[in-house]
Amino acid sequence: MKQKSFTYQKEQPWPLVLGIDVSPTSIKYLLLRRKLNSTVIEAYGKFTVSDQEYDLSAKVEEIFTNIIPKSIWKKAKIVVGFDSPRLIVKRESFPRMSVKDMKQAVELGLMQQIENESGEAAVKCDFIPIGSDPELKGNTRYVVFGLPENEIFDKLYAFTNNHIVPHKAVPSIITLSNLLQFIPREERNGNSAILDIGAEHSVLVFFKDGQIDFYREIAVGGDDFTKSVTGTIFHEGRAIQFSAEEALEFKCKYGYPLGFADGMTFRGAPLTEVGAMMRPVVERLSGEIHRSLVFYKENSGGEEISSLYLIGGGAKLKHLTEVLSENMSIPVSTFPIPEKIRVIGSTEDQKRFEQKFLEQAVCLSVAFEASAEKNLLPEPFLKVHKNAIIQKYMAYAAGLVVLILLVISNGVSSQNKKLKREVSAIEARIRKSPSRGDEFAALQKKQKELSSKLAELNSKVYQDSTLTQLLKLVSNVIPENIKLISVDLGKEDAKPKTSRRRSAQQKNKEPEKPKTVLKLGGWAKNPPYDIGVYLAKFVVELEKSGYFDEVVVNEEEYVEEENSYAFSLSAYLKQ
Repeated sequence: MKQKSFTYQKEQPWPLVLGIDVSPTSIKYLLLRRKLNSTVIEAYGKFTVSDQEYDLSAKVEEIFTNIIPKSIWKKAKIVVGFDSPRLIVKRESFPRMSVKDMKQAVELGLMQQIENESGEAAVKCDFIPIGSDPELKGNTRYVVFGLPENEIFDKLYAFTNNHIVPHKAVPSIITLSNLLQFIPREERNGNSAILDIGAEHSVLVFFKDGQIDFYREIAVGGDDFTKSVTGTIFHEGRAIQFSAEEALEFKCKYGYPLGFADGMTFRGAPLTEVGAMMRPVVERLSGEIHRSLVFYKENSGGEEISSLYLIGGGAKLKHLTEVLSENMSIPVSTFPIPEKIRVIGSTEDQKRFEQKFLEQAVCLSVAFEASAEKNLLPEPFLKVHKNAIIQKYMAYAAGLVVLILLVISNGVSSQNKKLKREVSAIEARIRKSPSRGDEFAALQKKQKELSSKLAELNSKVYQDSTLTQLLKLVSNVIPENIKLISVDLGKEDAKPKTSRRRSAQQKNKEPEKPKTVLKLGGWAKNPPYDIGVYLAKFVVELEKSGYFDEVVVNEEEYVEEENSYAFSLSAYLKQ
């Protein structure tokens, strides 16, 4: 049997996601809620982590106890993004195979690579299909990624230590493809790159056709810019040295001022000299990016990168985009703030988030991981959620069984009471009746009276052929969504429709004879918004039948509490 190429079954996005980005120096969180066609950020923040083993657990506890209410995060899907130098990401081509065989093939290939590098065998991996392979006919290309399973357990220790089991664990760089939806379509479908400048290091990620294609870590981070400014500057015969706080102030206020601030000073030091101290760091960063671009071009068939976007805290350094763009000869800019995403609160809250967006960009991409795909969560964690789902449905089933038993019990109890009342009534009737013979005779007499009345009624119906025909007419033309609840045939004075007819009557001074009138009452439950149209059609059908001179709607009423509609009309038969 011919097997089809494997593809992911896309799942519905989770409506409420708590994205948490864990890095060696900080932990960020962002609560994302989807509402119909809108996306809202309900909470976000950042903690600096000084001790990985203790402070990280304390910060996780702070998030889940004091910042986000338990009633909220208990309903949310928790997605943890993390970075790791041991992560393996590569593109592979596989022939058509089943899902099970595909997973085994990917795991075996990554396991062999990790064993050769570290001697560890247990691997957690996943893969993303990206289309057919143009070089190998019948093959499908995949992005495969994974890392040792014990390292994932280490990343999740801070959560398990607080009795919290995430729903998903994924490398942060894998989630960055979620940000591509906010850049122009031509760049999204082509080749682009994102540089995440963290505190200690940076990560350069290349994308092709909307999926990660290659990544490289760069040993330059935002802290390197700060440290470079803390050196000693000799100016006008005196030595000037900035503290770490002053260096951070300078970086936030002036950025990389070389070539942008001639003649200006900061605490007595010329900005050009301070910028010169930052030049080695900028040149080192530019050189690493340039080498990565050259390597990517050589290994991707000569394809160029159309644009480079900067995110992370270090991306806020002023003038950095201009310098990199000039050195790289490609457009470089900070990542655009998504226009369709709003922060709950006031306009000031929105502006505050926009100022911190570059720091929160990775966490936002983690929160957009709202499906079961690309999940490196170890099997014990997955079993916890599977068991929770089973327990949930078992609780629902138990509640349903109890409800059914209560309904049955109430039904049996009411039926028992009804039977007891009937027995009591029969016993009372027996006690009151003089004898069973007299009771039987009375019942026979009542039966004869009822038979006589029924025969009389049938006779009237058979004799009055007009009424029978009118009832057949009405039953044929009445709309399906209107029920007939009353029918009456009698005599009354006709009501002329127009003033012209009334004037003619007054002129002739001849009293109009009483007419035979068919009075009908109708009712509709949950009527459609155009129920009046249906009633009008009913009146027209009656007038077109030829039986009536005039059809008049006497009354219409809509009862909002019951969502019902009722009407009455009079149809005057021709003389």
